[in-house]
Formats: sequence, structure tokens, C-alpha cells
Amino acid sequence: MSNAAELSALESVLEEKQFVVPHYQRGYAWKQEQWLALWNDLDNLYRLGATSHFVGMLMLRTQGSRAEVVDGQQRLTTMMILANALREAAGQKPVAYALTFLENDDIQNHFDFHALGRIGAASRISPDHVSSYAKNVKKATLFFKEQAKTLGAQNALHYLNVLLTRFQLFVLEVSDSFDIHIAFETLNNRGLQLSKMELLKNRLIYLCSVLPDEDKLTGARIKDEIHRAWRGIYIALGRIAETSMDDDTFLDAHATVFYGRLREKNWLRNKLFDSEFTTRNPSLRLQDIYDYIGSLETAALWWSHIHQPRHLPSAQQKALTQLNRAQFSNIKPLLLSAFMRAGLEHPGAVIEPAAHAELFAPILNLMIQAERFGVIVFRLLGNKSTLGKAYLDSCAQALLKPGRKDPSDLPGLSAMDSAPAIDYIADYLHAWATNKNTNASRQDPRFDWTGAFSKFDLATTQIEQRFSQHNGGGYYGWQFTRLALFNYEEAFRRNGNAPVKLSWEDFSFDETVEHIFPKAAEAKDDWNQAIPIDGRFNRNDKLRKALGNSIGNLLFLSRSDNSSASNNPYVGPTGKKERYAKNGYSAAQVARVFKKWDTLTIAARGVAILKKCEERWDFELVENSDRYMNYLPLVFGAQHEAISDGKAGRPISERSLKPLVDELLADFQR
Repeated sequence: MSNAAELSALESVLEEKQFVVPHYQRGYAWKQEQWLALWNDLDNLYRLGATSHFVGMLMLRTQGSRAEVVDGQQRLTTMMILANALREAAGQKPVAYALTFLENDDIQNHFDFHALGRIGAASRISPDHVSSYAKNVKKATLFFKEQAKTLGAQNALHYLNVLLTRFQLFVLEVSDSFDIHIAFETLNNRGLQLSKMELLKNRLIYLCSVLPDEDKLTGARIKDEIHRAWRGIYIALGRIAETSMDDDTFLDAHATVFYGRLREKNWLRNKLFDSEFTTRNPSLRLQDIYDYIGSLETAALWWSHIHQPRHLPSAQQKALTQLNRAQFSNIKPLLLSAFMRAGLEHPGAVIEPAAHAELFAPILNLMIQAERFGVIVFRLLGNKSTLGKAYLDSCAQALLKPGRKDPSDLPGLSAMDSAPAIDYIADYLHAWATNKNTNASRQDPRFDWTGAFSKFDLATTQIEQRFSQHNGGGYYGWQFTRLALFNYEEAFRRNGNAPVKLSWEDFSFDETVEHIFPKAAEAKDDWNQAIPIDGRFNRNDKLRKALGNSIGNLLFLSRSDNSSASNNPYVGPTGKKERYAKNGYSAAQVARVFKKWDTLTIAARGVAILKKCEERWDFELVENSDRYMNYLPLVFGAQHEAISDGKAGRPISERSLKPLVDELLADFQR
């Protein structure tokens, strides 16, 4: 058969072929942005009455009526889903489109059930093992069904007719002997929108067609390896929740550890397509491609474990969850490198990492130190999230294989075995956060520099700025506060041995964080009596804001109790105290310990929360931490002296403060 191309209406395309999606292709990855664009195209075409609309290209490798979908899988699948959604809205039965996902039962079963309406396929769908690609099929179906419902039956039928007869596809059919990957190199360089992962696969296969064979390695063999590798990669990436499922983010992370990242625009594309995997690279051999795809496939499985850690040892699962809360994403290439390096000692560990907990023990410490770094350096001190990325990336590259170039700050790293090398980097992160001068020497003398949090007034300055900015917002709305309040709540659970009452996902400043002393307290006589603010010292409401938005005054609650408590007094028939007693652990503690709520109780609870932060993340916020009055600048910002002196109720002293803080902290010792 000669190669043929023509512009065809969607209806004729769908009727003529039995479509097959090869197993090595990426799964169904379109999301709402693409669905909405397609729906808007259809809606505009109907309303404007245009005669046709070009929706893209479909490349098929044909054998009789069987058509392997070389390119256009996402578009084709989506239009089938859309067509049947319109049929349902019009009261018609779905059409059983002939679309087969080879060796991908997960997507096939979801497509059959949701898009084609095959009820029997439900028995083949496992709720416990659903890839993100399969979930996208379900979500696309629900999206288009919701859109179609708004049309009414008659209009849905009209929209279906427009879709089938006026949507035009450029269909390129090639014979089985045609090398589609050579064609891809031309198409991709003309702007065809594919992910870099897909472009790379086709580039590598193309190179296998032009590079000379080497001993046991032949171009044909490497092509087969690439197909198998990409199938494995997409299976691994498909296990990741859709919020993290980004082929190119993974490819970037792997290239960072495999090659070493450069600070330049379009670095990833330049490195992979213009430097390494190009016919202009005179040193490129089939062995290089073979080594690279082997590393890439292994990395995809570790990337899956990092983002979906249920197969990791339990301690690493917990540490990853905590690290993600700190939102320190720059550490991911380093974690990928650490898992790959440790895994070299037992290649089978990538399949069942939970069975090799001892092997990955050093990575647990690395995660703990990375979380600590993120909390202190980014969340508390407010540094830019890009701080240190280049250093961490250089550590990731050096760690992947022994014998690589040492990062400038870690001499000797490349000569170490995996466990001490990973420990070395963990210590590096610890020192980077808090390395101090102690008796004229460094706290950790291996690192001859001062850590980011080397002066006690750095945190005080950050907090004072938050009270002076954001309309006096203080701790409210701050990511560090979210971590601090959740940590305090979790500390009651005794390392997870007590039930969860409030989860991280429940946390919302708007819906689940309560100002015990209300923001609008001026309307309540009870609160004016409990916290009598001296107006002479309350210019621009600064005292009220320092009290209301202090960390000691913010309480993590369930949604229902937060909304119902409102501006009610602390005690009395409608008081908050009774509601708190039946809520989370930290709320119940407030109700049990404090008979009233005033400046002293706000101060005591604020100090206790900050003390638990110091314990949890192993750092010191103040000098002489046994003296609790030293924490008040961190609790109230610049207004701490006025509040301590009694300008908002009773004065605060070490004598009055210490018993309350000790009582709060004693709860965690029982």
C-alpha cells in the first residue's frame, strides 16, 4: 500500500477502522483544559454555523481494517467519549466504537464501561489499582456528560451531528513497512505538540535506524528495548495521582541526576535533543542509548514510589508525607538519585522496597533533614523556593554513581559507598539550615559556613514583618502556621497510636482555623471585658491584631464547629469552650486547661506551640529557651512589650506564664 493522506469528517473516520493503541504509548492524559477547548470548539461551530472545523491530525499504520494509532490517540479517544455523551443526552444508545488499548486492561475497562456504556466491564475494574490515565477516561466522560446535559435532547442531537459531520481530521495512513519514527522526526520538528517523553522515544528509535550496529547490540534490538521501556515507564507513571503525573517533570528530574543540570533556558530539550541524542553527536553509540533507557525505566519506578509510596517501608512513607507538607519540591531529584543509588546494591529492591527497609534507612534520615530544611529555611524564614536548587541538583548528580565529580561543598562524596554518601548529604542539609558558631568553632566543623538560621532574631524579624504587613495578618494565612498547628494536633496522637480527629487535608484557614479571640471582637461586650485593650496603645488596631492573629489564638477545628462558634464568648451558654471540648485534641486541651481566655492564655498556648515546633524540627528559636518570656516577641511580634505590660488586660510575667506553658506541655508526657 502506498502512503495516503486526506481530510475526512470524523464520522467517516470512526466508521471505517478498528483502532488499536500500541502498548508502548502513553495512556490517556488529556485533562479538563483540553476537554474544555474541544467542547468550546464544538459549541462555537454550532452557534456560528460554520461548515467545517479542522481538529488535528491522525496518523495510522494500517493493515486492512485494523489501524494502529501512531499519533492522535488523545484526540481520537476524546471525540469518541464526547460523541457518546451527546448520544446519551439525546436519549440514544452509545456506539460501541472499536478502540483497543493493547496490553492495557486498566484503560480498556474504564473506556468500555464509562465511554461505551458496557455495564459488564464494571466487574473488571478494580478500585484499588486504577492508573491516573484510566481515571482521566472516567473524568472525561463525566465532564462531557455534564456539558451535554445542559443542551436538552434536541440540541444534543444537533451538536452530535455537527461533531460527526463538520469536525475534520487530517488522516495520514502509512503502510506497515513505513518507518513511522523517521516520519515523526519531521513532524515533531514542525511543531506537533507532544510531551518531551514522547518526542524522546521517537528520537531514540529514529537514531537506532541510522546508528551502526555494535557486536550484540543492533538497532532492531534497541528499538524493541525502547518499546518495552516506554511501556514500563508509562505503567509506572500511571500509578501516580494525577496532580503529580507529569511526564516532562519526571524526565527533567532524571536528566538532572543522569547528566547534571545546567542553568540555561530550555535546558532539558537542549541537552537531550541537541546535545546527547542527535546525529550531530559524533560519540553517540547504541550502547549509550541502551544504558540511558535502562536508567530511565528504573527511575520511573522509583519516581512512582516517591509520589505513591505505599510500597515503601512504613517509616519512609510517613517521612515522605511530612516532606510533602513542607512543600520542598526541589529535593525530588536528590531523592530519586538516592533511591537509585541505594537500589544498586539490590536491584530487586525497586520491585518490593518495603522488604528492604534496612537498605533504605539512610534515605529516611535524608527525608527527615530535607523536611526540616524546608520548614526552617522556606516556611519560617521565608526564603525563595529556588534557594539552593543548583547545589541540591549537583548533589543528586554526584550521588547517582560512585566516582563522579564532587559538589564544591561536599569533598569526598564521590568516593563513598551509598549509605555514608547519603548520610553525608543529610548532614549537609542539617548544617545548611542551622550550622552555628559554638565557642569559636562550627557546630559541624565539616561545613565551614554559617547556616541559614544562624541568628535568633531572623525568625523574630520575619514574624514582625507579617504583623506589620498583610493588614496585620501575623500568623494567619502563613504556611508555617499550618505546619505548626497541625504538628501540635498530631503530637497528641503519640506517634500515630491515637485516632485521627483532624487530618492535614481538613486544614483550611478560611474554614477550619478559628480565632478564639475573634477578629470582630469589638461587637461583643464579653470579649471587651475579657481582653480590655487600652485604646491609647491600639493605633490602627495593632494590639487587637497582634492578639487575634497570634499563633496562640489560632485553633484548628472541624468545619462545622469553626462556622458555628463565630464571635461567641469563650464561656457561657453559647460559649466556645463547650464546643472545643468535643473537637480535636488541641481544641479539647484548650477547653480543659483554660477556664477563661485572655492575653496570658494566648501567650501560654503560643509558647507551647512554638516549643513543640522546636522539638519536632530540632532547632532553637530563642536563646535561654527555659525562660518562656523570651518567646513573646515570636508570639506577638513588635507589640509584645505593650501586651506584657498589661495594655490588653492583665500583665504577663515569667511567674504567671511558666505554670500554664508547663501544664500544656505536660499533656504530651502522659
